[in-house]
Amino acid sequence: MKKDKAMAQWCLEEQRRQQQHLATFNNLRPTWKSWVARLLSNLLVVLILQAMYPEVLSEPVLYVLVILIFAQGFDIHNQHKRINKRIDALYSLLSHKD
Repeated sequence: MKKDKAMAQWCLEEQRRQQQHLATFNNLRPTWKSWVARLLSNLLVVLILQAMYPEVLSEPVLYVLVILIFAQGFDIHNQHKRINKRIDALYSLLSHKD
């Protein structure tokens, strides 16, 4: 009887762990909100730097291009981190399945 109860407890714990891994995996899915937030943050960086350094207006194309290149690099770095977390969550989800 104790063995059956322990096995049932283990199965419930394993199901809870699987649900937790699945929730983590689903939370890391890209959304339209993240795309809008990245776009707005890039625009905000351009506007702030233009306000801080008015000489940007003399050659706006070059400065804005450099700013956007750095912003894209930062965005790509964050996306890589998010994708790696999602891959780790998928791996943990698949590795615990029997």
